Amino acid sequence: MQKRIFTLLFALCGANLFLTAQYSEPEEQASWIGAAETLLQSQEVIDSLINWEERIYLHTDRLEAQAGDYIFFKAYAMTGPRKLRVSQSKVLRVDLLDTNEELLNSYYYPLEAGTAGGSIPIPDDLDPETYTIKAYTRWMQNYGKDQYFSRQIRITDGEEVSSSSQNLAQAAGITFYPEGGQLIAGVNNKLVIRASDANGNPVSWNGTVRDDQGKTISRLENYAAGLGMITYTPQSGANYELVLENGAVYALPNASDQGVSLRVNSLESDGVRLRIHRVGNQERLYLVGKRGDRQLFEQEIEFQRNGQADLEIPKNALPVGLLTFEVRNEEEAVKASRPVHIEVSKALNLELVPTRQNLNQGGENEYTVKLTDADGNPVQTEISLAITRNEQASQPNLVDMLRPVPASADVGVVRKSLFLEDLRLLASSDQDQISTYPEAIEFPVQTGLELIGYVYDLNNELLRNTEVQVMSSTDEDLFISVVETDGSGILKLDEIDFAGEVPLIFRTKGEDTKSSLVRFEQLHDEIFKKKIAPLTRKKNEVIETTPWAVIDTTGLIQLAETTVTAKKKEVVNETPSTYGIKLRKVVRQDPNKPAISFGDLLQRVPGIYVSGDIFTSPNINVIGAPPGPIRWVVDGLLLVANQDPYDLVPITDVERIEVLSNSDASIYGSRGTGAILAVYTRSGSGGEYIRRKDAMITFKGFESSLTYQDYLEYRQDNRKLRKQQPATLYWNPNIQTDANGEAVVRFTSPGDYEAVRIEAQALTQDGQPGALNVELNNSLD
Repeated sequence: MQKRIFTLLFALCGANLFLTAQYSEPEEQASWIGAAETLLQSQEVIDSLINWEERIYLHTDRLEAQAGDYIFFKAYAMTGPRKLRVSQSKVLRVDLLDTNEELLNSYYYPLEAGTAGGSIPIPDDLDPETYTIKAYTRWMQNYGKDQYFSRQIRITDGEEVSSSSQNLAQAAGITFYPEGGQLIAGVNNKLVIRASDANGNPVSWNGTVRDDQGKTISRLENYAAGLGMITYTPQSGANYELVLENGAVYALPNASDQGVSLRVNSLESDGVRLRIHRVGNQERLYLVGKRGDRQLFEQEIEFQRNGQADLEIPKNALPVGLLTFEVRNEEEAVKASRPVHIEVSKALNLELVPTRQNLNQGGENEYTVKLTDADGNPVQTEISLAITRNEQASQPNLVDMLRPVPASADVGVVRKSLFLEDLRLLASSDQDQISTYPEAIEFPVQTGLELIGYVYDLNNELLRNTEVQVMSSTDEDLFISVVETDGSGILKLDEIDFAGEVPLIFRTKGEDTKSSLVRFEQLHDEIFKKKIAPLTRKKNEVIETTPWAVIDTTGLIQLAETTVTAKKKEVVNETPSTYGIKLRKVVRQDPNKPAISFGDLLQRVPGIYVSGDIFTSPNINVIGAPPGPIRWVVDGLLLVANQDPYDLVPITDVERIEVLSNSDASIYGSRGTGAILAVYTRSGSGGEYIRRKDAMITFKGFESSLTYQDYLEYRQDNRKLRKQQPATLYWNPNIQTDANGEAVVRFTSPGDYEAVRIEAQALTQDGQPGALNVELNNSLD
């Protein structure tokens, strides 16, 4: 039967594309790609959301762990319709949720070059149960929670072995999905059938379809993931039923005597073929192509006398990704609808060859991995690879997620792969895989951790339009930043890249400690929902990056009038020592004869020798202290090695300096091998002393992840975990293939294993995925 050819106006790129059995010319395809890549700069919000849409995939070393254990992961960030391995976002958030989807913990990791990696700590108080890991960026919040990467993990007691097998006895229900949305009597229809258990997990099944006379119309079996399919021509007024092998009977949906049938064949490599039947009503109908909420084209359908229309669209004339074909009437009512996934890329070939294998305790192992493209050319890129005992459940891989054609597959295998994916798509509840886009961008791209909150002086006065110095010190670096609050008294500190828990001190330009130290109160979720909210911190509270909510400071300015509960001042003779020990060497500022520099003050301490320029850069030597560098502490904040407070704290602001050496300095471990000089600043009030911790918060930065070798040592120190052999024998998120597309993996077996599962993932910057999943016994035979 002759196919009709239509001209469609594609709103996506403003080009005329043709429904034809032939490919578009390469020049036409290239011009479309170029136009799509420049949409962000020249088009509206919806174009930005389409062309910069982010997806996250997490490759974890395993899906089971014990409480107190760690799970390793490699995150791949994919952007745009072609899923390029790039990301504007620089922060990845990973949430751990319980069975009720309640948040247990959040972790943050830096995203670089479209990847992130690390370890997820599992709290040691979790009960054996199924939990959920979700991963996303702030930009992905514009698309809704369905956009997040989500995967279930199982927390065990160390003795359980997972089983992912389900059988028909566990089936809770059968769901039917007519292609196009409805069955039409008198024409050939496709009906997809899905069987699942009470938790929505797929179950295996077999059965037959019978008519109301008891005649068998078709025998069915599930193809994969509980899915089956039947094509048949239902008769008007007839009833049909599905009879499963266990005797359960389910009535098939009734067929309508009039309506529209939409059949789509997307299995061919060159194009998408559509067959549309119009039964009964002879109204004018239009074929519409959509991507999410955005219409790509619309064209009237020309039917033959028998009410049938056959169309074909070349795949290279369609944007890649998930599309929807709709048949509408002139009143815009949808008569039939069908999702289709368009993918033209091919998966990479990822192979593994064992060259030496001994899975017994201490055995040496060596594997060669090789990565090639569809034409057999070597590919240089990063590979993440996990080797686990083979009882561990297998996880869906990148190729499953992106659904490209396997590079090494023959025509039959390719068609089967596409056929199964098409069944999954048709059986998606409420078409939940189809993206919809909001009308506005509420969540901007995040390029670092952020801290947003109100700043008060220690008299609880809100500081508006005031410069605030934020200071922190870690073992690796000294951080000082000057930020000005806005008219609402809100301070925003961004581009934070700390790892672990870091103390932050807030100060302004003041004559003494009381006037210079300020208090920071983070904006919490409640503040976005209420006009008035308490602005007090819990004792020893650790502050994370500010919650990801839309912030409108103009609407928050009313909070300047909020009453803040003042913290009671401590009245003591002097600031209490941070260390709670009685020190032998302490020097205090004499109000009658104040020291004019740190060197001048320290030379008054017996046992301390000061040389050099005592006014600007004195050399300090603590007699009797072990050899090692002197470290400074200011109000409990340890400065980095070789850093002094001479330019940080005015000498007139110093109350006293404590000298810690030998056993007194042991509280700092290896950092106190020399001597510790602890500086305490004064309040300036003569008799009242303030709590300097009011001006300090502990900020939780990026997660400090373990390496796999550190993890093995951690297990040996953990009495509960060391009772079991490690479930993961080897983990490396950054294996780099060479110019030949090859890399060698070597490891020593941490226990005795009969067999292992090897899972590897790869994603090139241009969006080509590769995956490997093999099981090996403890033998090369």
